[in-house]
Amino acid sequence: MVTARQFFYLSQVLAVFVFGVVALSIAQAHAKSDFVLKTNIADEIKMMVDTLVAVPGEALVKVPYNTTDYSLLLTSENIAIFKKGENKEQWTIRPFFLPEGYHAQGSSVDLGRVCLEKKGKSITLRRCLEDER
Repeated sequence: MVTARQFFYLSQVLAVFVFGVVALSIAQAHAKSDFVLKTNIADEIKMMVDTLVAVPGEALVKVPYNTTDYSLLLTSENIAIFKKGENKEQWTIRPFFLPEGYHAQGSSVDLGRVCLEKKGKSITLRRCLEDER
């Protein structure tokens, strides 16, 4: 027979378990959302552009995300990440500053793996070649 005290403890354990399951499912849903992934990709590319500016000579960097479901637009002022059909308000845009004389350009629409290539004072976003993947 279960006493009132045992029932109270069991109900507390059950409540904590249910709360934990709900919290984990909410966290997983948020982590898999487009917003979080677009933000991570944009922040990563912004940091890569900053790093490429500091690297002397030519360089090539692979973006560590599969961007097949997204469009990317790199300008000398920012990187924009969006899905086909999204309003501009839904785009994830990260601004950056390039030193005088540098410029950045490139776009990707469903290209999968993309690379950033630095030649001189030009940084280009492009599809990674097969041997660069």
